[in-house]
Amino acid sequence: MGSGIMRLALVIVVVSAAVVASAAQGGDVRDLKYYKWDWGSDADVAQGAAGHIVQVDRVGQTGADGATTYRELMPGVFQVGMVMPAFDFDADNYGAINHPFYMTVRFKDIAGTPVQVYAGKGGCGFYGAGWVGQFGGAGDGAWKEESVIIPRSMMRCQDGKTFRFAFTSITAAVPVDSVLLASADAKLPEMAARCEVANAQVTTRREAERQRLLPQFRDLGLPEPGESPAFTDAEKERAFRVFFPPVSRQLFANSVPFEGELAESVSVHACPGQSETLVVAVRALRDLGHVTVRVSLDAAAVEAPAARWALYSEQRIGSSWGKDYRVCPEQLAALPGVDVKPDRLEIATVTLAVGQAVAAGQYRGTVDLTSAKGGNASIPLTLTVYPFRLADAPHGTHGQFYYAEGTDSNPLELADMRRHGMNTLVSSLGPWWVARPDGHYDVDAVRPFVQMLKDLGYVSPLVVDTGNLGKFAEADTPENRAKYVGYV
Repeated sequence: MGSGIMRLALVIVVVSAAVVASAAQGGDVRDLKYYKWDWGSDADVAQGAAGHIVQVDRVGQTGADGATTYRELMPGVFQVGMVMPAFDFDADNYGAINHPFYMTVRFKDIAGTPVQVYAGKGGCGFYGAGWVGQFGGAGDGAWKEESVIIPRSMMRCQDGKTFRFAFTSITAAVPVDSVLLASADAKLPEMAARCEVANAQVTTRREAERQRLLPQFRDLGLPEPGESPAFTDAEKERAFRVFFPPVSRQLFANSVPFEGELAESVSVHACPGQSETLVVAVRALRDLGHVTVRVSLDAAAVEAPAARWALYSEQRIGSSWGKDYRVCPEQLAALPGVDVKPDRLEIATVTLAVGQAVAAGQYRGTVDLTSAKGGNASIPLTLTVYPFRLADAPHGTHGQFYYAEGTDSNPLELADMRRHGMNTLVSSLGPWWVARPDGHYDVDAVRPFVQMLKDLGYVSPLVVDTGNLGKFAEADTPENRAKYVGYV
């Protein structure tokens, strides 16, 4: 329920069409890629300002502490929403989804609990806002600067003009002096140092929160790994084993190779234009130090970027609100290598991207592993490129989904989400079941919306709220069948 209120308050924002920068910035924020907002004047709540607080009645008074002007947050309110001009909005850059922004808040830390920060991330049918961080909570009365790191994927620009934020969990009249929103490549002379400080702050806070929460949860331990094949003389000599599980297999710190995964050579099959991911699992017999994985091929048109390594963390098991967890590989990070010790399986992946112009045939190469404190391994690799291509299907059987509000969605955001990898929607799309004079249901708003999705490149099946169709199933009559078929 609280999330639903958050969505409503963040979405109903009226914004000035102008995107401006303050005189102190000396330029357009879209070029500078940052926006500095000094709090403590009537401009904070002026609805025509480039950056302004939306709910005027939810913030406290302005004031001064020496030369520092501020505006107080109002304790006890559910949230205070605000907007800031958008910048660095390159929807055509597929890598932009991983691009970080930094929100630095200068404030007086008088509260005993931190203020929570939410960013409007779109998907108005699914809350429309997401938690991105927090600041304060020490209650020591000191003026501080703390930063929140906001991934590009958590900060959307639904109107093409503004970013939306909210402060929540406000337990004291915290004075705020300024809010700085900056892209990682903002044209600020101190930006590199600011990013370093922000990264350190967030890492420290996350680790402190992890240590606080872990005693409240139950570690399920690792599943039984099964029987491991005996190590060969070659594996003992180099002090590690390498095996090649399928990309679909779930791996843990104690996983051992299944039958067929221990191989003296590796084979990969792909069509021109296709990408195939090779999983390389390394089990050490002793401390190997820094280990690298590299794939080399004699096909110049096949790209094999640096390996990405699995990062482990505690993951809840069963449900997002459960109290059980297990330490699992969580995500992949592009790293030059990792330190490998005998207490944990380390997992690398290398994605082979076969160019469209690669001729059919077999290409030879190697998977090379080097270790600082152990030996090395070079496993022969064969890439077979088929003499045909994958069909460019007009639809997909599955995809990455995105919540949207049916026929009332913003085309700018739908286009942006498609460019960032979404290819299907979960949507309350159906007509409102109001019969026209001819007896048919009004689908005039639905068909243009579906056509727009096709034009934007959404190809997977559309997941639709079909609750309104339930009444047809309750009475299976020829008339109801005709209505159902006429709709779908």
